[in-house]
Amino acid sequence: MRPSYLNNLLSPINLVTGIGPKIEKLFNRIDINLKVHFLWHLPYNIIKRQKHENIHDAQINTLVTLKIKVLKHVPSRFKKQPYRVHCICNETPIDIVFFYARHPVVKKNLPEEEIRFVSGKLEYFRNTYQITHPSHIIETKGINEIKNIEPIYSLTAGLSQKIISKYIEQIIKNIPNLNEWIDEFYLKKYNFSNWKNSIVRIHNPDKIEWVDDNDYQPVKNEAHIRFGTSSYNRAVDSFQKEICSCGHKVIDCDCKAGCKCGCNKRFLGAY
Repeated sequence: MRPSYLNNLLSPINLVTGIGPKIEKLFNRIDINLKVHFLWHLPYNIIKRQKHENIHDAQINTLVTLKIKVLKHVPSRFKKQPYRVHCICNETPIDIVFFYARHPVVKKNLPEEEIRFVSGKLEYFRNTYQITHPSHIIETKGINEIKNIEPIYSLTAGLSQKIISKYIEQIIKNIPNLNEWIDEFYLKKYNFSNWKNSIVRIHNPDKIEWVDDNDYQPVKNEAHIRFGTSSYNRAVDSFQKEICSCGHKVIDCDCKAGCKCGCNKRFLGAY
């Protein structure tokens, strides 16, 4: 029988707070049907955001986080015209630009005479600094919500990095400590963390040098070794398929004793 401590991870995503029918369909498009699938949805890259007090210290065409004061809204008058928000960053003018913007949403997120942190790609256009469609607009009290190093996930239309990161973090907070399946000799030889720490590490990179893909590769290798061949991953796969390779239903198979047909497979339908 399935261990009780796996029940939460193997439950459908519609039991997660905040996921309704609409967003559930979006996650289903990228093969996230169970809570555990959030953990297997590994980032394919990481990006580095730099916080700058002085905009002149930032490099053009890099991802930056700036503290701005909103001065004036210049709404678009026709469809293809950009919506511009004039701001200042330490007395230096900067525009926050939106295309096909919903005016009430922009005005709500960037109220005039208020201070906000914005994060996005810094550009220089017609002698003016600008950030087009910032990925983050945060009140001053929520500055810690913007990570200096951020994992990047594959998406589908309608999903954003912010949304998927939110739910992955929510699932990670409740994952159990599972028994280690890798021999202790190999854990020490390759300097692997335990199962839970490996999950947290791959979704929350905390070293600046990991931004270089060559440095991040060992972390990704460990993730693929663990999450591609672990008995836990096989268990998830077998329960999801509901049919073992010998034709018996999974419910007829005992994970500890093996399939009743005598094929001696602990977890069926494995990779």
